Amino acid sequence: LHVAVILGNIHCVKLLLDHGANVTIQMRTTKSTPLHLAAEKGNARCTKLLLDAGAKTETKNSNGQTAMHLATLAQSVETIKELIRFGAKVDEEDNEGRTPLHAAVPRKSSELIKILIQVCASVNKADKFGFTPLHIAALNESSHTVEMLLSKGGDVTARTKNGVT
Repeated sequence: LHVAVILGNIHCVKLLLDHGANVTIQMRTTKSTPLHLAAEKGNARCTKLLLDAGAKTETKNSNGQTAMHLATLAQSVETIKELIRFGAKVDEEDNEGRTPLHAAVPRKSSELIKILIQVCASVNKADKFGFTPLHIAALNESSHTVEMLLSKGGDVTARTKNGVT
């Protein structure tokens, strides 16, 4: 199933699922499930098939990332919408304390950021270094993203672990 998902072979994925392939199985080293791989590829059709077959949105890989993190990194709006439709949480933290919004901000995709904020992603959640999405937007010189985050309550007084605002 992992291989069919990596190759984006929808027909093969359907056949494997129809014949009882384990949709929640994790790879030994990366702990990636087929859903992680579909999200990482930005394959919304494959993501939907896996979710329909019982894939779990909250499962984390070895980096602590959920499918939502990976779909955000892939900048796949359609995959993100499928995950949200199936109840994926948008504020899950990876091993660094980063949420999907932390991942979306440096990509400067207004659409991704808007979607995550609309479904209540926290604009003030800090990662393990104290960086909020607003810090990341400022570091990436993205004034439009800074404006978006401020309009949703971004905290201009938030400090990183080193005291940076």
